[in-house]
Amino acid sequence: MRQSREATQFYPAPGASPASGNIGRRDVELVTQVSLDRWPRFAQQALAWRGPASVAVYVPCPPDHPLAPQYLAHLQQLAQQLDTALSEAVAGEHAAAASVSAAAAAAAAAAGVAGQRSGNPPAPSPPLLAVSILHSRHVAAEGAGVLGTRPGPPPAEAPEAPGSSSGTTTTTTSTTSATTSTSANTSTRAGTDVYEHLYPINALRNAALAAARSSHVFLVDGDFIPSAGLRADLLLGPAAAGSSSGSGSSSSDVGASPLDGSDAHGRPVMWVVPAFELAAPAAAAPAAAGAGGGSLPAAVAVAEVPDEQTAAVPRTLGQLLSYEHGAPQQGGSKVVGGAPRRPVLRPFHCGRYPQPVPSVDYAGWLADAAAAARQEGQQQQQQQQEAGVAGSGELLWREVPYHEYFEPYGIVRRDQVPFYDERFRGYGLNKVQHAYHMAAAGFQFRLLRRHFCVTVPHARSASYRAAFGTAADPQQRLRVERLYADFKAAMREAHGYEYGGAATS
Repeated sequence: MRQSREATQFYPAPGASPASGNIGRRDVELVTQVSLDRWPRFAQQALAWRGPASVAVYVPCPPDHPLAPQYLAHLQQLAQQLDTALSEAVAGEHAAAASVSAAAAAAAAAAGVAGQRSGNPPAPSPPLLAVSILHSRHVAAEGAGVLGTRPGPPPAEAPEAPGSSSGTTTTTTSTTSATTSTSANTSTRAGTDVYEHLYPINALRNAALAAARSSHVFLVDGDFIPSAGLRADLLLGPAAAGSSSGSGSSSSDVGASPLDGSDAHGRPVMWVVPAFELAAPAAAAPAAAGAGGGSLPAAVAVAEVPDEQTAAVPRTLGQLLSYEHGAPQQGGSKVVGGAPRRPVLRPFHCGRYPQPVPSVDYAGWLADAAAAARQEGQQQQQQQQEAGVAGSGELLWREVPYHEYFEPYGIVRRDQVPFYDERFRGYGLNKVQHAYHMAAAGFQFRLLRRHFCVTVPHARSASYRAAFGTAADPQQRLRVERLYADFKAAMREAHGYEYGGAATS
């Protein structure tokens, strides 16, 4: 899909970033998008990631609006603060890791054990942060309140010509394959205007992807906190040469790192990171009558965590497994179980288009992780007692099948992944179409068995309320479903692929 909208490189300023060292560097770069009000969530995510990150930010007004300079000044300050904090955190982490590695090497030498890898990959050179911006073509609601005032229409605002786009000097990237038609969005001009005012989520994702500078990218939404060590484990892999990368691996997959192995694989690979939500009820749940006369916990509204509040989420497997587990069908705006200060861990999904056949067995994943954590804890304790050093373990994964409506987060090679279809705006099928495109392009999906990402519930955005709230446009679901049908037809034409058809196998 081509980029139909224009995004501007914002931070570092065009021409200010180093010409060498960063472009095409061997690394995994976090790629995401946010509105201005969601920036605190992204900042927490980036500091947890502690590696390069590319984010596209939605500016809630046209570039010629009187408030546009204030929004940009606000964003400039946020970007500078985060880039400084990120660089300092990475430098401090690597200094600490170097000290630990030196001590571990000395202990290993004294015990006659082969040296082990450092716990951190080489530190990327700054700047670690890349920020792109996409101006709204109208006065938007998303992020408008960060200045303490909501913008009104600019003086003498002229109607925009169909097909035009706002923006200044731009950096655009043409993408590979399929259709660019926008005629299927709706049959009326009024409907087109409504749809065009929805949050341009896939255009923002494309802007962040186009601005990424590393060999691999982690495609994820801007409020998910990754587990500790994910980037390092992908870049460095197991310490022992030739150790298995997990079930489904083959001898051709073994390389200096898991990314080397997947790059050498005959098919493009996505390393799927399972996603969870830590949801607490907003109030104590009243008991509901059960079928046998007993009482069952009732579903109650989840407690929304303000964007400016740091989200306390698990970063290690042990922390993740310490929470009460909720069932997948308990997703959405309500939760069953838990208590106001005792959240429930549940698989994350949008809930509007659930998979009829799940690609990921979350209950099985958690059971496998719990059993492995007990076993690995015992082995690590024994290794520490015998050799004075801890074993590094393996990056374990399992191939999972693609089934329609899959919405994975994960790591892919930047030069292999398709761009998103920008015709999808607001909520509904925007990630579904991207995974379908990857399946059509022959991607293998490798589910990581010891790594994950976690989010917490937050307030519904204006785009969500417009699509699925009480004041939702009843045509929105029909629009995106017609668009999705057109997209799948394009995949049949471009790749000969149709889910469930003969071309799928």
